[in-house]
Amino acid sequence: MSWNAVGDAYAYEVRRIDGNGNELIFARTTATTFTDTGVMQGATYTYAVRSLDISFNRSAFSAPVTATAELRTVTLVMNVTVPTPVEDAIGRSVYIAGFLHRLDDGLPQWNPGGVVMT
Repeated sequence: MSWNAVGDAYAYEVRRIDGNGNELIFARTTATTFTDTGVMQGATYTYAVRSLDISFNRSAFSAPVTATAELRTVTLVMNVTVPTPVEDAIGRSVYIAGFLHRLDDGLPQWNPGGVVMT
């Protein structure tokens, strides 16, 4: 989320409220943006922001904004260095292993020979 800067603001406080009115997060940032990484897919959250000046006087909270967390696809680029000598690696595949099922249910949980990098 992002908001317009306040002229004399030292920092901003972000409040997140769930559908039951419970305050779930209270973060302070000096930026005019905030990324909430602790949400659950499909859940709806309400956010409000207030500013603080250098004496820590707080403004009123902004008008609340509601959003629903949605799954989104991102592109990940990995640079891989193959073992030397390089001649031993020519024509061979490089595999990636890990808890890949968290990224895509079609991928294995942990299989060192399961996913060939392209």
